[in-house]
Amino acid sequence: MIRRRPGTQPVDMPAEDPRTEVEAPVRHALVRIVARGFVLVAVTLAAVLCPVIPALHEAADAVAFIVVALLYLYALAIAIERRVRAPLDPQVRANAWYKAREIDDGDAMLALVIAGWVPVALAAALVVMVWPHLNDPNPQLRGAWAVIALPQIVASWLFASAAWLDSCRDELARAIGESERRFRNYWANVGR
Repeated sequence: MIRRRPGTQPVDMPAEDPRTEVEAPVRHALVRIVARGFVLVAVTLAAVLCPVIPALHEAADAVAFIVVALLYLYALAIAIERRVRAPLDPQVRANAWYKAREIDDGDAMLALVIAGWVPVALAAALVVMVWPHLNDPNPQLRGAWAVIALPQIVASWLFASAAWLDSCRDELARAIGESERRFRNYWANVGR
């Protein structure tokens, strides 16, 4: 129980701004996109730089195959998730980044920059991984890497990058759908 001094009027506490509740899903989705982007690049970069450690130098070929397999698995997991989840409204999906910018321009731009730089960072990490093999003094090994491994690495990067960008847009579209549902629910129950 709140006690007032005698002779003072009670102060009406403003109700929580309903905008906060409505915008929360989009704000959380933007934070998740940034966090997942950093984790994806960090894991790939750590795996790529493992052979730099002298004890793991012999595992460079195995690490390269593991990284490529992980990128394919990531793309496959995103594709499966997209098929299992309920389909998204194409209009909401197409305008996801614009709607996110309407809600929080700064965070949306940060998430968009991170989303765009993840494929670039993955490409740079893969170049660091492949470069020593393409400069191998043994021409047969160098040729094998150029003809057999390089196309697989590029394909895994393309699939993972496309899956990453699709997952970012899907996550934002779902968050916008939830935000719109909360908005409608708020206005349906405003007087009750």
